[in-house]
Amino acid sequence: MAFQAIFENHKLLNFFHPEQNTFIHSRFDPQKEGLRFVQSLSPNENSLACLIGLGALHHIESLLESKIHFPFLLFWEPFPEIHSDPAFQTLWNQIAEKLTEQNIKFRLLPPDLVTEEAKEILESFQIEIGRPQIRYEIHPFPYYARHAEDEIARFKSFLLQKSESGSSVNRSTKSHFQKLWTGNYLKNLKLSSETNISKREWIQGLNLKDKDVFFLGASPSLESEWENLPQERSRCVLIAADTNIQFLLAKKIIPDAILSLDPGRGTLFHFLPSIPNTIPILTWLGANSYLFSLTNPVYLINTNHPFDQLIQFMWEKKKDPKSEKSDWPYLKNPSLNLAGMALSFAKEGGADKLILVGVGFKEEQGKSHCRGTGYESYRLPMVTRRNPLEKLQTGIYGKERKGKNKIAWESIWKKDNDLKVISMEEYKSVTKKEPTVVHTSSEHKEWWIRSFRGIPAIDSWLWEKAFQEFPDSISISTLKRWKLI
Repeated sequence: MAFQAIFENHKLLNFFHPEQNTFIHSRFDPQKEGLRFVQSLSPNENSLACLIGLGALHHIESLLESKIHFPFLLFWEPFPEIHSDPAFQTLWNQIAEKLTEQNIKFRLLPPDLVTEEAKEILESFQIEIGRPQIRYEIHPFPYYARHAEDEIARFKSFLLQKSESGSSVNRSTKSHFQKLWTGNYLKNLKLSSETNISKREWIQGLNLKDKDVFFLGASPSLESEWENLPQERSRCVLIAADTNIQFLLAKKIIPDAILSLDPGRGTLFHFLPSIPNTIPILTWLGANSYLFSLTNPVYLINTNHPFDQLIQFMWEKKKDPKSEKSDWPYLKNPSLNLAGMALSFAKEGGADKLILVGVGFKEEQGKSHCRGTGYESYRLPMVTRRNPLEKLQTGIYGKERKGKNKIAWESIWKKDNDLKVISMEEYKSVTKKEPTVVHTSSEHKEWWIRSFRGIPAIDSWLWEKAFQEFPDSISISTLKRWKLI
């Protein structure tokens, strides 16, 4: 027999297990018991607290009322009959609202941890909090510690599998990119310090109040959606992904900025044959070095990479107390892609809304990207009679959003009271039809970007310290080659 809900004055009080003759919470003072449990917890910003066993949620209510603050929490109720109980669901929804009001990031896992849903919930949560790899601290409620040992073991196994699969992918990714990141960063920092290179500035802040931000991605839908871009550009800012810039230029659309973050060599093809040298480029110091050889204005984003943290520290250290000109704030990118960074720009700048154009994260009509991207230029030499371009262009995305693409998509569309995100279809439905945008002027006024210039002097021992603290992200062999350690 399953757990039975116990009520008092129509409010959920406890759960009783007839076969074991046990109650989840104290029968005498469940609130006091919940408070004792909460007081035994120690918040740690470097770990994810996992609270196992929710029952009638008395201890969660005590947590909300206490002064103990966890930045993020993972909840799990292992017993399906409790999790699906209508009274539990009603009370949980009330608590979820309060957690949101207190700016506590949280997730509730389903009882069945074997499902894809459970894996995706945890993965999306870790991306949202910016901790793809994080230590877990497990805190089972006393009843569950005594009577749900098998369930707790199952939960630990779930976290271990997730950690092993995640760390294996992470290690592979970091092994591939750490030399690229380190080498690009040092080379680009040197290029930025040379006097013959044009404008290089550090993004201090953004001013997008009362503006609409359009992010132009490179999915096949861009081929039809671009025609509905507004002709009047005074109230909007167009930020284009580097992938689609040649397509936009062919349509005589000059964006207000190009966003480019990928450090790989393939980025070069997006900028060939050439782009107008007046278009600002939003990037970071670990990006492809070709960007730093251009005469376009380059604005540097603080991505929170270890080297970015180092430079941010140097700016803060050397800042004039009477001036804020050297503030270089970190721009969060929870979805880890260009659309996510555009979302961060719009939110940081206080924009009215973000309109996504040509953003899909899935294959459309047998294509992964719109026409004219750098991928076409890159793959043309590989085209043969048996391997046409259409065949070479597939495989990047699937017909359905899965894995990291699904997580990225959901992260972008997550409801946010500070910023409204809409599709081009929704924008069309609420906006009067206007002629197609044709903006060929080479005059760019980056009025919406607040920035400052300069190159911080970095003591050599700080590079080694950065490696010691973040060895997975920094290549020591590259630092030695540059004679920094």
